[in-house]
Amino acid sequence: MFRGFFVLIFDFLKSLLFSTGPRDRIYKYVRPHLNTEQKILNVGCGDGILSELIRFDFPGISIHDIDVVDLRSNKQSQHFHLFDGYHLSKYANETFDVILIIYVLHHVRSREILLEEAMRVGKKIILIEDILNEPNGTCLDRFFTFTHRIWAKWICHDQNAYVEFWTKSKWFSILLKYRNSLHYEDIPEKKWYHYVNHGLFLCQN
Repeated sequence: MFRGFFVLIFDFLKSLLFSTGPRDRIYKYVRPHLNTEQKILNVGCGDGILSELIRFDFPGISIHDIDVVDLRSNKQSQHFHLFDGYHLSKYANETFDVILIIYVLHHVRSREILLEEAMRVGKKIILIEDILNEPNGTCLDRFFTFTHRIWAKWICHDQNAYVEFWTKSKWFSILLKYRNSLHYEDIPEKKWYHYVNHGLFLCQN
């Protein structure tokens, strides 16, 4: 009972003090890479807010959502499918113009399996992740990872949760296995409680 009360209080304070959202922190970086003619797959769509923003800004756009569980706030979209977290066998090669993988891969233990599948079904891959400092992360980075693991296990009640963040150079070494054209853009973090920066990787043929 005490734990549940603590979680409710924490969520309430967070909603008041730490108000952020995809439009402020993510969407303005994703939007320039999109247009109405594209067919998009949002891998690990979570609450679905990002997909809703895209639908609002690009009426008529074709965007499909997949995740391991359905956490969407708006469940009216017919273009949602559950998957095993790794395989996109439902889709043929180059089915999608754009694949979005936003803050997903740090939870994927064998992330190269999912990456290979995304590269197969998508022509352009947009990946956003928290980025550790070079060469191997600082003490603060390691604390950041530790707190995310605690959050996943005890607040999200997922005792099997996996959390691992990478440096920019490690991401480059992996992504260049699949695509020769790789662009990186820094997404600075200005919130005091989230002290690791973010990065957007754009992978194209």
